[in-house]
Amino acid sequence: MILFKAYPRNFSAIQADVDEYMPYDVMQLLDKGISNNIQQIILEAPYVDKDFRDTYYNDFSKRFTDISRDSIRLHLFFSPDNVVTPNYGGFITLRDTKIRTIGRSYIAPKALNNFTSGYCCLAKYEVNYRGQVLEVEAFPWMQQDGNVSRCAHIAAWSINRYYSQRYCYYAERTLHEITTHDSTTRRVPSRGASVNQIAQILQKNRFDPEIYIRDNGNKEETPYYTKECFNRLMHTFVESGIPFIAGVKSKHAIVIIGHGELSDIDSVMNDNDGLTDSYEFIENLIIVDDTQLPYTNVFNYEDEQPYAYIFDEIDVLIVPFYEKMYLDVDYLYSEMLPALENNILKIGKQDKIIRRVFLTSSRSFKKYMFKESRDSSYRELMLLMQMPKFIWVAEYSSVEEFKKQEMHHRIILDATTLKFQVDAYMAIKKDNEVAVNNKSLKSVTVHIDKMSDVIYQNLGRIK
Repeated sequence: MILFKAYPRNFSAIQADVDEYMPYDVMQLLDKGISNNIQQIILEAPYVDKDFRDTYYNDFSKRFTDISRDSIRLHLFFSPDNVVTPNYGGFITLRDTKIRTIGRSYIAPKALNNFTSGYCCLAKYEVNYRGQVLEVEAFPWMQQDGNVSRCAHIAAWSINRYYSQRYCYYAERTLHEITTHDSTTRRVPSRGASVNQIAQILQKNRFDPEIYIRDNGNKEETPYYTKECFNRLMHTFVESGIPFIAGVKSKHAIVIIGHGELSDIDSVMNDNDGLTDSYEFIENLIIVDDTQLPYTNVFNYEDEQPYAYIFDEIDVLIVPFYEKMYLDVDYLYSEMLPALENNILKIGKQDKIIRRVFLTSSRSFKKYMFKESRDSSYRELMLLMQMPKFIWVAEYSSVEEFKKQEMHHRIILDATTLKFQVDAYMAIKKDNEVAVNNKSLKSVTVHIDKMSDVIYQNLGRIK
């Protein structure tokens, strides 16, 4: 029989019942991190967790130590005795690994004390609770067990599990399946995974990863990026809605999934003329880290929060691109955008313009345009354009427009563009004119009614 037992928010009482499934440090982590707004926790036992069962049969069942194949699941509710999706904060799985016992977990950001607000990559997961289907919007997370999995494996697993939930192109992999791709030598006990091995794991799961390295003075490592360019890259991928793996001090792997609220725009722009990239308004990035509960922060300054990282400690990015995202981000920033900004948009050094650059699918872009665009002729033009699966977009706003989430210039580029095609744009909106250079509509210039339109949002805002 399956037991369902209700508790108030009291992890000490739960620990007394579950024993080894919740060691003292795990109890402290949950007691400190789970929101005080969670008023009821329902324990489900035994629970068959697909990730732990796979790991159990491939490793833990071979140990002399007596380890249970069953898990325990804790369901989080904001108010008691109200089993509906809006009241559901997600679940936490506990496994019998003696230490670091938190397994596959989907926790809503609002169910945690450390989350205030921000923009995140999240997916919706269905949860079967006593025959009833609940939904939680979350990013996958668990602790490493230290034997089969380390931080790199958890990061790669969470990326895969997020994408497999969002897109049917990616197959869902268990944690054990992820770890089998990291090395051709002995895998258990795990020594972790190198940067190249992490990229190999992603590649074997239908991604086309790229590695970006911060300039640390070693010019033999290529490509390497200055502090400004590296931070701009991080923000570009975040704005693109691409969760990616980041290396901290070349020793620890985390996943960057979003960013916090913007800093004071006026104070930044008072010191800037010409083009200012929107990453300069970002003071913190939102991460998932197996050593602490999800949705913590990386700051661009020293912070007093314990275990908080800063931007400068991130020295490598491993980005899980889709195969047909061919247009290189370096060439985009160094050649294509400057040529179009100077020759067509005519942006001068005296102008105060904010630029947002991101990668998105044409399907998502058209869906957003259909729902949000304020100009019917521009909307219709974008919907009729034949586009590749993915596009690069650059949006340009005045300070006042940016505060209102509006833009007046927009460049759309084919993500499959051949290299060295500097002027290979698909469409350029300059105020109330749109120049179209596309095989479906040929080269035309179209006048539209409105000078400005809404900016495209690729990340969901959580308040």
